[in-house]
Amino acid sequence: NAVICDHWFYAPSVGIFLTITSLFLLIKNNLYQKVLLVFLGVVIMAFSIRTFSLLPHWNNSESYFRFVLAREPYSVRGWNNLAMCLSDRGEANDAIQCYLRAIKLSDVYAQTHNNLANEYLNLKRYDLAEKEFLAAIQLDSKFYRAYLGLGELKLSQGKTRDAVFYFRKALEIYPYLPSQTIDFINQLSRGRLD
Repeated sequence: NAVICDHWFYAPSVGIFLTITSLFLLIKNNLYQKVLLVFLGVVIMAFSIRTFSLLPHWNNSESYFRFVLAREPYSVRGWNNLAMCLSDRGEANDAIQCYLRAIKLSDVYAQTHNNLANEYLNLKRYDLAEKEFLAAIQLDSKFYRAYLGLGELKLSQGKTRDAVFYFRKALEIYPYLPSQTIDFINQLSRGRLD
């Protein structure tokens, strides 16, 4: 819930503006309308100040997820998303720690295991990558990305037959893979990879 926290900003404002508009329409006395307008000005000023004070947290994805996690440290999605930001920046070890934290909090998301496996794969830590890809599949047997990851892992180990098996399994689960990927799988299956 916290990862999509626009509701922290937008949903409450709807009720405030509806209330103020209703009051403005109900009040017939000019003095009360002026008081209401002053009150509305103060409220708008307060929300504007609060909005500008939060802007630095929206500067980039990493600062946003750190902001969320400072308020909701048990957000599995928050840790997973922060890890993806760190991974994109090339901070593999920090990303791994965030993925492990997410898994420790709640081991129910195949995506988190898959992301961790990809991080290990990039570091050529094949044994850990395979373990995490298999954990992702155990959580969701239809999670085709984990099969693609296993195929890539097996291919990097020179185990073409195993790679083809996992690539074919991914294609069986999700036949809408990009045509280049399908062509690659077919060429690899026929042993005609150039």
